[in-house]
Amino acid sequence: SQVTMMFALAPAVAPLVGGAILAFGGWRSIFAFLALFGLLLGWVSWKMLPETLPQERRQSLHPVKLGKAYMTVFLRLPFFLLVIAVACNFNGFFIYVLSAPAFLIEHLGRSPQAFGWLFVPGVIGMMAGSMLSGRVAGRWSQPRAIATGFVVMGAAATFNVALNMALPPALPWSVLPIMIYNFGMALAM
Repeated sequence: SQVTMMFALAPAVAPLVGGAILAFGGWRSIFAFLALFGLLLGWVSWKMLPETLPQERRQSLHPVKLGKAYMTVFLRLPFFLLVIAVACNFNGFFIYVLSAPAFLIEHLGRSPQAFGWLFVPGVIGMMAGSMLSGRVAGRWSQPRAIATGFVVMGAAATFNVALNMALPPALPWSVLPIMIYNFGMALAM
């Protein structure tokens, strides 16, 4: 749950940084920044992060051996179904993330700088779900936590569709359902 809380910060920080870079240097500068930042992180990881696994426990990165190891894992049906479930969770959230610039900037008329702040409710939802997940861990079974998270996500999606059918696009109604959805997603993870 603490890892999920840290993971939740990226959708809030990235649009804020991206909006500032866009205002400073245009859209191409965002890609230049990402390339340079990726190179910096790769270099720091290579130079400063030691391997923690003892030599005798390290596994080969040979493509054939790696492929066999992946096949062993993915052929286990319970694991495969959980992977699909988590992928669907993230798909729901990233559909919002990818469509948000067009929706929030073009349709709701928000500036690129204000756009980043509209991710904060989603981050709050994810962090709150992570906190609850940590509190119920050990008291709730894993299937109960996952099922509760999916019920919350389903309710959020239904709420979102109902709002969009009943009301014209506006704030806060356009970002509130993603906060609820992210709460359920973090709980299910």
